[in-house]
Amino acid sequence: MSETRSRFVAEASHELRTPLAVIREFIALVHDGIVGPVTPRQQECLQSAIRNCDRITALIDNMLDLARIESGKQELRRVKADLRPLLIECHGDFRPKCDAKKQSLLLTLPDKMPAAHVDLPSIHNILVNLLGNAHKFTPEGGAIRLGCAVEGRYVSVVVEDNGPGIPPEEQERVFEPFYQVNRQDGPGAKGTGLGLAIVKNLAQINGGYVSLERAPGKGSRFSVALPIYTEAPVHRILVIDDDDAALKIIARMLAHSGLNLEVRSAHGGMEALITAGEFHPHLVILDVHIGDVDGQQVLASLKETTETHAGKVLMISGDAEALAKTRKADAHLNKPFQARDLIRNVVSLLGIERMAR
Repeated sequence: MSETRSRFVAEASHELRTPLAVIREFIALVHDGIVGPVTPRQQECLQSAIRNCDRITALIDNMLDLARIESGKQELRRVKADLRPLLIECHGDFRPKCDAKKQSLLLTLPDKMPAAHVDLPSIHNILVNLLGNAHKFTPEGGAIRLGCAVEGRYVSVVVEDNGPGIPPEEQERVFEPFYQVNRQDGPGAKGTGLGLAIVKNLAQINGGYVSLERAPGKGSRFSVALPIYTEAPVHRILVIDDDDAALKIIARMLAHSGLNLEVRSAHGGMEALITAGEFHPHLVILDVHIGDVDGQQVLASLKETTETHAGKVLMISGDAEALAKTRKADAHLNKPFQARDLIRNVVSLLGIERMAR
């Protein structure tokens, strides 16, 4: 989604939350007989209204989650984490739901499992979406398996079911926002079409990826590969821009890159040169037009003073003509740019070997 669309979705969702909560509360008061007696038939109708209020609330929550992730506002704190307690917790949370539908929910964990480098709340969100999806689309009496395995440099969390499965030609599209396989009106399992898009985005900002394949026999097998924790070297990046909003956006993109980075920012040329002398960045991301000292002068100073700076310089600007003149820069990037374009340049300039899929 574009930034404008994400902002609209977030604001509209916030505006819908309050009246929806009020509607649900008043329906519940009537349903529970607090404001007067109701007949069993009326209770059934009110229960259906409450259930659909909850469905809309879930949709709003998912829309807010996706808008927050895609706008780069998702808070992320990646740490060295043992995933076993989280998997056990999610298994316990979903057992009652599965029992009510006569589904078996099996948890299989290896005896030993390396720590992952992840943000635990976002991994919890991934598990809730995948298990909720499996529970919803697996028929009564079906089976769901939650497991974990080590695959190369990744810890893979697996959610497998024996439901109807997803046709091969539709397996890529299920990760698109609002897309649903064989969506039909009428009774049957329904979803918001956002859960898997959230899973994909959260996996990526944790430095991993999600894959889907047909389970043995029938059903679906979702695997979320998450990077194993390693003592990776820290790469220092200095971002120079006189626009506070631009500094925050770039810092957010770098924070969600899955790379081991230490990021500092500077608002002007003089501040940048002083910071560079203290910080010794491996990479400087420099806007062509900054207030007190021209960006090209800062670039020249950085390149000439090897004691202060021995790293690379990525020049950025919305002025394509001015950007083309900065020939001493190691790379150029036109504004506005997307996170993947920035990270591609960072990885290339720093010589970082990204974990291959």
